[in-house]
Amino acid sequence: MNISPCIKKITTLAIGSLICLSALLFSNGCSEHHEDPCKALSATSADFSIMEYHGYAYPLNKLWKYYPSDTVSSLYIQFVAKDSTADSYEWHIGTGVYSKRSVSLSFPNTIVGQSVPITLILSKKPNLNCFPNNRGVDTLTKRVYFLDDCVSPLVKGKFNGYNTNAPKDTFSITIDLCKYNQFNIRGTNMTSLFRDRDCPTIFYSNAVIGYRELYFSSDGSLCGSSGIGGTAMIGPGKDQITVDYYYYPTIDLTTPVQRKFIGKRVN
Repeated sequence: MNISPCIKKITTLAIGSLICLSALLFSNGCSEHHEDPCKALSATSADFSIMEYHGYAYPLNKLWKYYPSDTVSSLYIQFVAKDSTADSYEWHIGTGVYSKRSVSLSFPNTIVGQSVPITLILSKKPNLNCFPNNRGVDTLTKRVYFLDDCVSPLVKGKFNGYNTNAPKDTFSITIDLCKYNQFNIRGTNMTSLFRDRDCPTIFYSNAVIGYRELYFSSDGSLCGSSGIGGTAMIGPGKDQITVDYYYYPTIDLTTPVQRKFIGKRVN
C-alpha cells in the first residue's frame, strides 16, 4: 500500500513529538524530587569544645584566636556546647555545676600536670519523626590535659621564615616562654621580628601562653618603637608558625605598622 508523502511527514512529526514529551516528563515532570527532612538534623548530642582563652579584657579578646584542643598550657579554659538550641545544659567540672551553654573558668596552678574530667548533660526535645529512639538527653565526658607552660607548649622553639611584605628576606625567631626581666614579670624572649631596625632581642612584658598560641605585648619603648604586640599561632600541623603583629614606629600611637611572619620550626 502506498502512503502519501504528507501522511509520512505527519507520522514522523508525531513520533518525534512523543519522544520529546516522554523525555521531558521523565526528567522533570513525572518523578518529583523530595528532600530528606532529616538530612540536616541530628540526634541530641552533648558534644562540646574545649578552648583556651585569654583571661583578659579588650584589646586582647579581639586578637586571641580560639581553637579547640583538649591539651592546654593556659589556666583559662572555655567550654562550649556545640548545640546552641538545647533546652538545658548541665556542666559538671570539679565540684562546680553550671547551667549555661558556654562556661569560662580559671584553674589553679596546682592543676598543672593533671587531666580533669569535664561532663556535659544536655537536654533537648527530641524529633521522634527523624530519630524515634532519641530520648532527648545525652551525656558526654571529655578530659582536659593541663601542661606546664614553660616546657610543653608547641609555640615554644626556633622558627625560620619571613615577613610577608619581604618574602626573600629570611630570618629566624626564637620563642622562649620562661624568661623574666628585672621586674620579675613573665614575658617572652623573641629574636627580632623588626627587620628595619636594630633590635636583636625583644623582651615582652605581657604574655598569655597557650598550647598552640601566644599573645605578647609591651607598652614601653622597645626597639625605638612605642608599643608592640601580636599573636603567634602554630598550625597547620606542629611545625608551622604564623605571627600576626604590629608596632608603632613613633610615639604617635595612631598609625601602627602591621606585619605577618610565616615560619617553620628548625629545632
